[in-house]
Amino acid sequence: MSKVITESTVEDLDKDQDESIEVIGLFDLPWEDIIFRYIMPCLPISTQFKLRIVSKDCKEISSAYLQSCKTCNICRVLWTDTAKAFVILTEDNSSLSLVLRNAQNWLSDGLLLPVLEHNSKLQKIDLTHCSSISNACLHTISIKCSQLTSLSLRECHWVSEAGITVVLMNCPNLKQLDLTGCWLLNDDTVTLIAQVCKNLKFLSIAKIYGVTDFSLNVLAKTAISLQHLNVQGCWRITNSSIIVLGEYAKCLEALQVRDCRDITEASLARLRTRGIKIDVRPPPEARNLNILHNALGLRQRLNVQI
Repeated sequence: MSKVITESTVEDLDKDQDESIEVIGLFDLPWEDIIFRYIMPCLPISTQFKLRIVSKDCKEISSAYLQSCKTCNICRVLWTDTAKAFVILTEDNSSLSLVLRNAQNWLSDGLLLPVLEHNSKLQKIDLTHCSSISNACLHTISIKCSQLTSLSLRECHWVSEAGITVVLMNCPNLKQLDLTGCWLLNDDTVTLIAQVCKNLKFLSIAKIYGVTDFSLNVLAKTAISLQHLNVQGCWRITNSSIIVLGEYAKCLEALQVRDCRDITEASLARLRTRGIKIDVRPPPEARNLNILHNALGLRQRLNVQI
């Protein structure tokens, strides 16, 4: 009798449990705490856009998520309708970071200017290889994005001295600035950077023919917070300014001088003794002496002047 009662009780319990189970769908989950934090970030941008065409609810949740994103990064988007995707991504969005690398085939002033005007809190802008925009964008950045801390204009050959000047004068909090390949710039620009950007930690002025020892001397003596400097391919920079850099730039941690034909170990050796990372290897004779020096257990590296 007890066995029958037990089996019956178990069956009743199972039935009650089945009736009490409530199916929870995607839209029943908390949007901000669960979906936006743990689910949507795991989806590629292409999948997020496909989600928009599933249903009205999916489109709503996708739009709400895009509006909440603090970073707009579409540098890996290779669709033919990238311009339309950019408009959707930035619509009603208040991003803190805008990454548009390699957007030379579709990005224009007409697309970028409205985004800059409506995102006054932007802290990072990356326009690397964006060749189809103009200095009008820099003018808008200088007016609307005064909180900017990182700006990359790498290989943007259209950047003029006047264009970058207005940015430097109105964005004093810059910590990272990449002007690699901005051919129209010169010593005056680098001098202004040294005088205005007191918090600058990373600076790349590689492949700019107009940069000489004069502006690098000013930079070395003025930009006291500089940690990483890239002057690759600056043919008019010599050992003279590198020696000054080693003397005054106390915070320097990395220096890139590849393809600088007039910079030799005569100026770099002292920087190596300070542990500064340099992108060119020392000559064999200097390497052999340092190996012997380490083997002997000496505390300081040899300062080899060549």
